[in-house]
Amino acid sequence: RGFHSVSRLQGTRCLDVPVKRGAYVVVRDTELPPEFLARSVGGWFRQQDPSVAVEVLKEKWVYGARVLYIGRARGPGVRALLQQRVKRYLRFGQGKVVAHWGGRFIWQLRDHVALQVAWLPTPDKDPAIVEAELLHGFSLRYERLPFANLRQESAE
Repeated sequence: RGFHSVSRLQGTRCLDVPVKRGAYVVVRDTELPPEFLARSVGGWFRQQDPSVAVEVLKEKWVYGARVLYIGRARGPGVRALLQQRVKRYLRFGQGKVVAHWGGRFIWQLRDHVALQVAWLPTPDKDPAIVEAELLHGFSLRYERLPFANLRQESAE
């Protein structure tokens, strides 16, 4: 559900995103080659620059894949539910000091505001398991993780 642009979600403060447990994805809906920024627009966290070398981004890019990042909102607290998790992710992309270091490569794409975010509430299934299944399916197809997933998350 969802498939709202980053810019729209930033403008609405993620009010369309449910306050539930679940998984979410960031999608790039174009086959045009990516343009990478030399510096990330993401916020520094714990005095760490989120930027990486453009060469690293080029190596990590998964050609043919539209899904760029897969995340989860496991709960149980409200800060760990979909709406707050996506909101924090987008605030990080606006340069705010926010604890959402995962998926940071997104913020070095020139077209990051046009990316789309979709979510899947999982009230009857652990979001960590759903995320692991999505990552596994992606890895089977492309033989690697999505562009902005820097490590395989466990379902535990």
